[in-house]
Amino acid sequence: FNLFFHLLNISKKPDVVICSSLSILSIINGLILKLLYNTKVVFEVRDIWPLSLTAEGNFSKFNPFVIFLSIIEKIGYKYSDMIVGTMPGLKLHVDRIIKNKKFFISPLGIDFNPFELSQGKKNDIFTVGYFGSTSTTNALTQFIETISLAEKNRIEMNFLIVGSGDNLLKYKKILEHNNNVIFLEKVQHAEVFELMNSCELLFLSTHKSEIWDYGQSMNKVVDYMATGIPIVAIYSGLESMINEANCGEFIKHCSTKELLNVFIKYKNLSQNERKLIGINGKKWIHENRQYFNLSNEYLQELKKL
Repeated sequence: FNLFFHLLNISKKPDVVICSSLSILSIINGLILKLLYNTKVVFEVRDIWPLSLTAEGNFSKFNPFVIFLSIIEKIGYKYSDMIVGTMPGLKLHVDRIIKNKKFFISPLGIDFNPFELSQGKKNDIFTVGYFGSTSTTNALTQFIETISLAEKNRIEMNFLIVGSGDNLLKYKKILEHNNNVIFLEKVQHAEVFELMNSCELLFLSTHKSEIWDYGQSMNKVVDYMATGIPIVAIYSGLESMINEANCGEFIKHCSTKELLNVFIKYKNLSQNERKLIGINGKKWIHENRQYFNLSNEYLQELKKL
């Protein structure tokens, strides 16, 4: 409501209104502005609502709030002039709701040159790093179990977990007697890439979920690839980026022992072999995800409206 009354005071008619969802409700104001100013409206989808609630939050599709959001989603898709998605397969979802809508993919990118990143000092022992939230949605339980298994089997391997979240204290408690893991909760943003570059392998994980059938658009993947470090991702959805760049691998959901064996496989590579894998990601990001180029492509699509 505050946004709506603020928008009523804009002094010049906009050519295009872009409603970007983290909150799907932003499209309501966009469509009102479309009526008031006879302007074009773009519905930019970065998270699929209410699918995120039903697929990840275990809400029933008959929940009144989910039904309400479903109606908003359908109205937004129907009456917007273009739908923009950050996920490579989002059009499959859109087509199930509204057919033949003008659609454009504008993926996440970077606004710096990854080749200018400072290189962190490598550890003496092979280190696997995770950077991001430790909340339930990031599916780190198996990673925590793998850390325990590595120490139990006396595998010479360290782990670095950087980030905070709902499960941080629980994970610290589980691993309180482990000597092969370091938790860093609060880190300056400028230090993150240096810490990433101190690792030999970077890790991320997701739950099995319908939401990933349409692909991922995680900032974490972009940042990981920009470091030039190989990446292992537990992910069962539509694959993109890591596989296209050949800078690591997606693995389907597996046992803890199998995940540890994947880490050991990268540990047994020479430092030069790992470097060659990681540099593939850095080159791919540089060539395909510079925001200067992505924004120009976006602008050209807007001009066609």
